[in-house]
Amino acid sequence: MKTLIVSVLVVMLVGMWWVFVLWLLSELSGWRKLAAVYRAERPPSGRRLSTQGGWVGSTLYRGCLTIYTSYEGLYVSLWPIFRFREPPLFIPWSAIHNPREKRWMFSRLIEFDIGSPRIGTMRLLPNVLRDAPTSNKSLQPTTGRSDV
Repeated sequence: MKTLIVSVLVVMLVGMWWVFVLWLLSELSGWRKLAAVYRAERPPSGRRLSTQGGWVGSTLYRGCLTIYTSYEGLYVSLWPIFRFREPPLFIPWSAIHNPREKRWMFSRLIEFDIGSPRIGTMRLLPNVLRDAPTSNKSLQPTTGRSDV
């Protein structure tokens, strides 16, 4: 009986720790602020990129993002196990501003501001922005090398 109680307590503590970590990441990343404006109802049609990594604000999401790109915009969601307080986002291309090239370790990333005025930032691999409308020249990153 004592072992059962200890086991239940350990499971509860691990669960509470997991919820706390997810809450903290949500706050640090700014995802909640982005969701207040850009919350998605469902994935759009378009190119699907699964198991992607990227930065939302100051938080790195390594391999747990699903991203759709379409002519209308960028859809970003987390795997369900990480989705506490972080609903899927749909960001229209018109809300993406000030792209710039960044380096992180051996990767080249495109960092951009979201919203006007800026609500948050993201850093994604350049291939993700491939489907951005070419008529919007502001989505082309500035050249030059910059460290993250």
